[in-house]
Formats: sequence, structure tokens, C-alpha cells
Amino acid sequence: MSTKRKATAPRQTGTARRKTTQARANSASVTNIAQRHPRAGRLPNRRTNVCSDHAKLADDSNILVEFSKLPRPIRQQVTKSFAHRRTLKVKRSTNLGRRPSTQDVEVYRYRGHSMTQLDFKRLESTQWLSDANINMFLQAYVTDKIDRAHCFSSHFFTQLFSSASADQSNDENYDQDHPDPSPIGVRAEPADIDGFNYHEVRNYSNQFGGFMSGDEYTLDNLLIPAHVDGNHWIVLRVNFADQLIEVYDSMGTVNPTYNRHLEALRRYLFHDLHKHLPEQSWPAYGAWSRHWRTRNASRLSPRQLNGYDCGVFTMVSSYLLARGVHLARDTYDQAYVDSINLRHNLALALLNINELPDPVS
Repeated sequence: MSTKRKATAPRQTGTARRKTTQARANSASVTNIAQRHPRAGRLPNRRTNVCSDHAKLADDSNILVEFSKLPRPIRQQVTKSFAHRRTLKVKRSTNLGRRPSTQDVEVYRYRGHSMTQLDFKRLESTQWLSDANINMFLQAYVTDKIDRAHCFSSHFFTQLFSSASADQSNDENYDQDHPDPSPIGVRAEPADIDGFNYHEVRNYSNQFGGFMSGDEYTLDNLLIPAHVDGNHWIVLRVNFADQLIEVYDSMGTVNPTYNRHLEALRRYLFHDLHKHLPEQSWPAYGAWSRHWRTRNASRLSPRQLNGYDCGVFTMVSSYLLARGVHLARDTYDQAYVDSINLRHNLALALLNINELPDPVS
């Protein structure tokens, strides 16, 4: 009984094998993949050094320009300001027997926000940014510059959650107790918020006369930076036109921990929008909240690729959102932040608004 042998491909020579391997490598290159799949764009981890035309057109304060192309005297001003020594003052203790201590003196101030030299130098290289850096910048370049946009300070959520215990404020089980039913991060049902304390933030909206004027909202955008887990910055946005509350995290992933911030901000709006009415006439929260969606939009956020630029991304994303820019991965990226030396642009922006005498002069 005869058996049929399966056909086999002819054996390749060493030269032929090398050519085949090279051809496959060329076919799998990043460039060829992007050409064959133009909708997919670039590979996720590829640094592309991009900034969208919309972002550049909206940049009315030259935050997104290349620092090295600015006039030399301006660049020298920033360099000298970074090199300026810290100014310290002695703080005497009121307790007998305790030694006096020293503390940094504020050398930069704008509209009630202050910053020490130590804070300012955080923008020089790779340090994490502080509340002072972020609050002063957003006050000047969003709240005071853009009509119908306002920024609360980074202390807002700290005060809003002020009745929470330390373990509640970073409750790892919160999202198991309050799951997000929607795959795209939209939550329509009310939830209990551990530590919610509206009383501590009840006067925040008085800064601009309240959220309502007659039957109209007074703002288009409310932006709030938040310091989370002691080492990371995110920004939350209230879009009044769409009645949408969003969170943007420059890590680029949807972290369910921030559902707590989204729901707390929605509940804050409910209280503040009705605080002038007798409480018995307030609508049911469950029915009202269905008209205010929440969304974790972090997958749309420009993404940081290091462990220290979250504050920079929070400042720039807030700056652009207030100017009507719809954020996407390629609105700007880490490579662009690095290539234009954006940290020094932010430092220059803060120098330009300083109300105190120049410490360098």
C-alpha cells in the first residue's frame, strides 16, 4: 500500500533565508505599519513630537512656542531667576525652650497667590510641581484671561473631602462599593461620598458671583486641579454647555479611583446651584443628577511618558481646555513638551505676572 507524501517547500539557501528575514523586518517596520494603517496612526509608545494646529492657534500667551527661539535677553532673564538664591527669614517659636526656625520668603506674588524661590525652581528641570506653581499660573492665564472660564484652587478637593478620615480619602475599596456601570465612564446614578463636606467649599462660587444669572449659567468651563495620592496631578472640568463633568489624567488610563472625584463634584454642583432655595424645594438628587453626566476622559488626554511632568500636563491641558481646544492624544505630547523646553516657558509666564520686585535686579 502506497502512501502519499506531503509536498514540502524547497529548502532555502543561507542567502535566501537572510533576504526573507530582512523583507519581513522591513514589512514590520513602524513606518510601513503606519502607511498600511493610516487610521491607526502611530504606534502607542512612539514619541512623535506633535502639537496640533488648534492648540497653536489657541496659544495666545506663547506657552507652546520654542523657548530657544525667544530673544536672548528673555531667556537670560529666566536663567538668572532660576539661579537666584532662596530668601529665608527666621521664625521664632512661641513655645519657651524651642529654637527658632527658618522659612522661605515669598518672592513671587499674583492676585493673592504666592510662590517662594524654592517653588519657582521646580520648573527648572524635573521636580514635581507644587500647588503654588499651578494655582498662580491658572489664576493668571485662565481665570483672569478667558471670559466665562474659571479655575478653583488645588485646595478645593482637599476641603471638599475634609470630613473624610485619612483612610477614606484614598479608599481603595471605594470603586468596589460604587461600581461604574458604563464602559465609557458615564455615571448617572447618585452615590454616597465618604467625607463629602459642602460646608467647607460653600463660598468658592462667590469668587465670580455664583454659577447662575437668571436662568443662564455664568460659566462655560470650570477647571479644578487636584493632587491625588500625594504624588500626582489631575484636572477636572465642568462643561456647562453639555452639563458634563470630566476628569483628565495625563497617565492616559482610566483610573476608577477618580469616580469619587467626579461624583463629589456633581454633588457639589447640586448643592451650590440650589443653595439659595429652601431645602424642601430642592429637586430629588437622583432625578437631577441624570441630567449631569460624568466621564473619565483620560484616554483623550495628552500623555506624559515620565514620572514628574503631571503638573506640567495639568497646567497646559487646563490652559487649552479653557480656550475651547478639544483634547486628544496628539493635541501635544511628551516629546513636544521636552523639545520646546515647555517648563521654561511656564517659568517665563510666571515671571511676567509677578507683582513683587524682581528678585534678580
